[in-house]
Amino acid sequence: MKTNKQVERDTRLLKPRVLSEIIFVFFVFWFYIIFKNYFEKYPVNLEMLEFIFSLKEFNSPVFTKVISTWFSHIYSIVIVCSMLISAFWLGQKIKKYILPEMNSLDEDFILSVGLGFGILIFLTFIIGLAGGLYREIFIAIFVFLTFLGVFELRNFFSKTERTTQKNKKKSFLFFFLWCVIILCSITTLITALTPETFYDSMQYHIGVPLLWVLEHKIHEIPTIGQSYYQMNIHLLYAVGLLLRNEQVVKLLNFLFGILSVFTIYVFSKKFFSKNAGLLASSLFFSTPIVMYVFSRTCVELPITFFDILMLFCFLNFLETDDNRWLYSSGIFMGLSIGSKYISFASFISLTLSFFIYTLLFKRENFLKNMKKIILWGFISGFLFLPWAIKNYVYIKNPIYPFTIDKENGLCLLGAKKADYTDQSKVPLSPRNILTMPWRITMGEFQESFSGPVFLFLLPFLFFVKNSNKNSKFLLLYIFFWYLIWIPLARGYIRHFIPALAPLSAVLSYYLVELKINQFFKKSIIFLLLIFSLANLFLIMSSQKMSQNPLGYVLGLQSKEEYLSIQRPTYVCPYYQTINWANKNLPEGSKIVFLGETRPCYSERKVFTHSVSDFNPLVLWCKNVRDEKELRGKLLQEGVTHILLNIPEARRLGGYDIFQFEEKDFEIFCKFWNKYVREIYHGIADVTLNNGIRGSKIPEFWNSYTKSAFNYVYLYEIMSEEEANKPHERPYNFFLHKELFAQPRYDILKPVIEKFFKPG
Repeated sequence: MKTNKQVERDTRLLKPRVLSEIIFVFFVFWFYIIFKNYFEKYPVNLEMLEFIFSLKEFNSPVFTKVISTWFSHIYSIVIVCSMLISAFWLGQKIKKYILPEMNSLDEDFILSVGLGFGILIFLTFIIGLAGGLYREIFIAIFVFLTFLGVFELRNFFSKTERTTQKNKKKSFLFFFLWCVIILCSITTLITALTPETFYDSMQYHIGVPLLWVLEHKIHEIPTIGQSYYQMNIHLLYAVGLLLRNEQVVKLLNFLFGILSVFTIYVFSKKFFSKNAGLLASSLFFSTPIVMYVFSRTCVELPITFFDILMLFCFLNFLETDDNRWLYSSGIFMGLSIGSKYISFASFISLTLSFFIYTLLFKRENFLKNMKKIILWGFISGFLFLPWAIKNYVYIKNPIYPFTIDKENGLCLLGAKKADYTDQSKVPLSPRNILTMPWRITMGEFQESFSGPVFLFLLPFLFFVKNSNKNSKFLLLYIFFWYLIWIPLARGYIRHFIPALAPLSAVLSYYLVELKINQFFKKSIIFLLLIFSLANLFLIMSSQKMSQNPLGYVLGLQSKEEYLSIQRPTYVCPYYQTINWANKNLPEGSKIVFLGETRPCYSERKVFTHSVSDFNPLVLWCKNVRDEKELRGKLLQEGVTHILLNIPEARRLGGYDIFQFEEKDFEIFCKFWNKYVREIYHGIADVTLNNGIRGSKIPEFWNSYTKSAFNYVYLYEIMSEEEANKPHERPYNFFLHKELFAQPRYDILKPVIEKFFKPG
C-alpha cells in the first residue's frame, strides 16, 4: 500500500475530435434549438420582476416587528453555525485516525465537517433510542462542542496552505459565474428563512422527527410508512427542532446545499482545475430543481454532500492506492444510504464503475481490487445496518416499507391504497435512455425543473478526446446512475440531484480544459450565463407564487399570517387551528388527526398517518364492539382531542384515507354523536388565480366563509358523565360523499343513509 502519496492533478488539455469552428457552429445551432423550445415552455417576462419584488400586499413595516423578525433569523443562523462548528470539531478529532494528512485546508475542512456530521447522526441515534431527546441535553452538548470548535477553527485557519496551485488568469466571464453563485445564495437563503410549507416536509421530513421529539425518543410510528425509511438526515433535523424550531431545520438543509456547492468546487479543483470547479459549482447551484430544494426541507442536498465526499475519497483511493481513502469513501457511502433508499443507486453505480474501471486500467490487480470493493461495500452496509435492525425489530422486514417480489421486483408494501408516486412508470427502453434529457428539460414530467444547461452541454461528451481516467470513471458512474434512475425515480429529476453534482464537474472540465479557440469557449460560457440567469428568474417566479417569502422574511408579515394563507404548493392550511390548540390545550393533550396528515407545527402529541397508510382512529374503530369501547380505547391511548381538516379531507378523498367498513363506520358515527364536542374552528385565507388573497374581495370572502366545508375543526372528547348530559351534537361531515373515494362511499352508503338527516 502506498501511503501519504498525494494526488497529482492531470493538467493535460483535452483535444477536440473535430475542428473548433465545427464545435462552435454546432453549439450556436444547438443553443437556438433549445432556446426556441425551452422558452416557449418557460418564457422569461421581465415585467414580472416588479411583481416578484412587490411588497404592496403587506402592511407597512413596524419597527419592533422587523427587529424581532431579523433577530429570529439571526438566532436560527447562529444555531446552524453552531452545528457546523460542532461537526467540524468532531471531524477534526476523528479524521487523523481515518484519513491521511491532506495538503489543502479546504479539503481538510470539508472532510472534517462530513465526518463530524456522521458522528452527530449516530450520537443522536443512540440518545434517541435511549429516550433522551430533550432540549436541555442537546443545548448542553452543542454549547460544549461549539466552545471547543471555535478554538479549533481559529487554529485551523491560522495554518498556511501546504501546497499551492497555480491559478489561471481569471476572465471577466468567471466574475459573472461568481455573481451567479452569490445571486443563487441570496435567493435560496430568503426562501429558506420562511416557515416550511412543502407537503412532504410537513408530513414526514419534519413531521416524523417532530413526533420523536414530542415523545422524547425514537419510536415506531406504524401509520406513517415513511418513518421506516433510513433517517440519518432526519436525526439532524430532530436536533434542529430540539435546539429551536423548523426554521433551524430549513436552514440546516440550506447549509448542506452550500456545503455541496463548495464540495463540488473542492472536488473539481482537485481532480480537474480551479476554473472548472467554479463553473461546476455555478452550473449545479443555478439548476432550478437544486435551488428549489434549497428552499424546503428535503434530504437530496445532504445526500449529495455525502455522495460527493464518497466520490472524492474514492478517486483519491484510485490515484494513491491508499486504503484509508477507501475506508473513508465507504463511511460517506454508508452515511448516504442511511439517509434514503435512492442512495443505493450511488452504491450500485460505483460498484459497477469500479468493476469496469479495473478491467480497463488495472486488470493485473483484478482480484485484489474486487476484494477491496467488497470491503468498501461492507463498510457502507455496516453504517446502514442500524436502520435495517430497527425495522427488523419493529416489523420483521429490514427494508420495510419495501419488499422484494419475484414478479414485480422492489415493491412498496405501505402503498395500500395509492402508489408511492403520482408519476407514471418509465420503462428502461432505448427510446427513454436517449430522450429523457430532452423530455425532462421541456417539462414532460412532474417537477421537471432541470433547466436547459445540462441538455446544452451534453454534446461535449462526444466532442472530447484525451480525457483523464478520473473523468472516465465519473462518466461510467453517472451513466449507471442514469440507468437506475429512469425506472426507479420515474422521471423525478429531484432524485437525480446527487448525480448532477459529478455531471456538473465533468461537463465543466470538458468545456474549460478543451483546447479550442478561446473566443469560442468564452462565447459558450456566455450562453451558459444566459441560461443560468433564466434559471434564476424561473425559480424566483415560482417561489413568488409558491412561497411569497419577502413579506415574512422582511418582518412585514407574522408567522401566523404567513401559515394561514393557502398557496399553490401549500394546500388546505390548518395552522390557525393547531396554533389555537398549542396555546389553549393542556400540555398533556393528545390529538388525533382526521383528513390531515402533516403533524408539523403541533406542540401537542398527535396521531396521524400517511395517505398510503391507515388512519389510527379508523384502526381503533375496527378493534372495538361499540362506541363506548371506542371511547375507552381513546382514553387508553391518551387521546383527548380530534382535529378535522375538511378542505384537506376533500382534497385527499381520492386516496381513500378513511378506510371504514360498514360496522366500524357505524360505531364511529355513534361515537361522534355521543362523545364529541366542537371547541374551535378556523379558516385559512386563499390565494386566487390572479394572486390576490380571497379575504381582499368581500363578495368572494363572504360566500367562502359561509360554507362549513372550508374550516378546520378542533373537537374535545367528552367524559362519560358529560356525554350522558344533553349537549349539541357536532355536525358529522363524514356523511358526505366528497370525503370518500367512490368505492369506499359505495360500501358506506347504507350507514350514511341511516345517519344522514337532510337540513
